[in-house]
Amino acid sequence: MRTKGNVIKKEVIARAPVGTEPANEKFGTLRDNIKTTAIKKTRLAGEVAVHSGRAYWAIFLEFGTVKMPARPFIGPAFDAVKKKAVDKFVKTLGRSVEKTALELAGKFGSLKKSTKKRI
Repeated sequence: MRTKGNVIKKEVIARAPVGTEPANEKFGTLRDNIKTTAIKKTRLAGEVAVHSGRAYWAIFLEFGTVKMPARPFIGPAFDAVKKKAVDKFVKTLGRSVEKTALELAGKFGSLKKSTKKRI
């Protein structure tokens, strides 16, 4: 699941604003902090978050402040690659469904044989 988030993560990193000042010693650069985190994962479903990690200032860049206009990069990155991410997810999900169906067919097949009525 995380690999699907990486499609979006790469685009967010490519679009992240880069300052002219040296990297913050405590937090690093915005690009260095962009991460993907699996929030919830089951065999056939999951949620992945693409976030700015310790770079708390990303929200100020994305939405702006009273004193600074917005410089959105996360929303536009998502919009640019969402179809690619969904296509990759659907392909992976299809493989998982097929694998699970084959496993269940194997179990069901053996169950079917053992529960046949004897004549």
